[in-house]
Amino acid sequence: MKRLLFLIPIFFTLILFSNCEIPEKELSQQELEQQKVENTIKRLSADVDLPMLDKSLERVNIKKRLELFEDENKVSYIYLVSYGKVMAFYPLKGKISSGSKRLTTNQKLVDNRHGSYDYSQYVVESPSLDGTYGSSDQYIYFWTTDGTYIQWNGDRFISWAEKVGPNTTSVVQLFLNRYAVEQQGYKSCMALLKLTDKYPPQRLEAACSKAFSFTISPSLKSIQAILRSGQDKLPEQEPEKPSSDYQYGFTRGAEYYDGGATDAD
Repeated sequence: MKRLLFLIPIFFTLILFSNCEIPEKELSQQELEQQKVENTIKRLSADVDLPMLDKSLERVNIKKRLELFEDENKVSYIYLVSYGKVMAFYPLKGKISSGSKRLTTNQKLVDNRHGSYDYSQYVVESPSLDGTYGSSDQYIYFWTTDGTYIQWNGDRFISWAEKVGPNTTSVVQLFLNRYAVEQQGYKSCMALLKLTDKYPPQRLEAACSKAFSFTISPSLKSIQAILRSGQDKLPEQEPEKPSSDYQYGFTRGAEYYDGGATDAD
């Protein structure tokens, strides 16, 4: 009898909760849209089955391209372009490589104080299909058919100069435009920008500004001379103003206009 009396309250409690509706969480507009997208994907996936491919032509093309460009005897041609202008043209042998590519990864796992690795805490760099690491940027390099090494920096010198200042950038652009082939100006650009290894960037920028005050076409030697002599540290001199006695040039006396004097006098 006691067990029956104990079960009766539980029965009525279950009935009470079964009649109560638990309020649903109100979804945001973004969540509603995401839900619609997921439902659409499910419906479309159920409507059209994925094909069972026997062969992937995409993978075949990737394999063929990799084999083609990894042939060290392959001869091809490259047009080097800067600011929409073809600056150079070369026949090349082998493959074009990126300056940021590496043979090994620059990442490694470091064991913790317990002497074990926690691999779940790391995302490490994986190699490309050709076994190298790194991205394809910064600059490219290759060898021509006659074995000449070519390195193409493109706009790297401009970007480097912009970090120093506008006058330095103008000098670099001057060096690059001075030759029929832009690469002929690379040596001067590198020598100019490497001056920041010896002098602060502010001094190089001041020296370029000083050089432009002397000529519209400064040379590397003139900028180096300015830095060696310390002329870049001197304040810019304002042009001298003419004396007040000669401000208006030659002035004739009043008697000249009254007819008291003539040019013959």
